[in-house]
Amino acid sequence: MAAFFNGIFQSASGVLMETFGEPVTVVRDDGHPVTVTGVFDPVHEYTKLDAAGVPVSSVRPQVDIPSWKIPWEIEQGDRIEIRGICYTVSDILPDGSGYNTVSYTHLTLPT
Repeated sequence: MAAFFNGIFQSASGVLMETFGEPVTVVRDDGHPVTVTGVFDPVHEYTKLDAAGVPVSSVRPQVDIPSWKIPWEIEQGDRIEIRGICYTVSDILPDGSGYNTVSYTHLTLPT
């Protein structure tokens, strides 16, 4: 029964990826790249209070990536390239159904 529901979920996820997905390149620390389709989301969240006690929002961008399309487990410190911009993976949240929500920070490359 679980396989049946996983199949339905993956079919629905496929439609989501086809509709909203874009190329995402994941590069592990040894330089090996893999390009997959992921759904980018520039999430805003309240992260702290300022001196007056007012919530301050920040952007914590994330991308949903199908884990079965990447031949290794994404780890903190791996790199992601989206829309021509490089980022460093800061957090990985597996959703239990075959997708990872990956949060990242902007990567400053040496010049």
